[in-house]
Amino acid sequence: ADEKLTGLMQSFWLPESTGATIEDVLDLRKRLLTNHNIEVFMNPFKNRMVLRLSSQIYNQEEEYIKLIKALKQELYK
Repeated sequence: ADEKLTGLMQSFWLPESTGATIEDVLDLRKRLLTNHNIEVFMNPFKNRMVLRLSSQIYNQEEEYIKLIKALKQELYK
């Protein structure tokens, strides 16, 4: 979508290899929470997994960096 339309919320397609079922979503969410203390919204959509972020004033840049590193660890083992 055009950046002017996204506001404070953005969705990201995760790699196809991540899976596309609700079970895949629940598994990745559990690993992120258990292994990295991260909770983030994800959902299967159009045979892909989508991660949705909402940026707010109370979020810190370090938290996004932590999420990126955790996703790399969990998705590319």
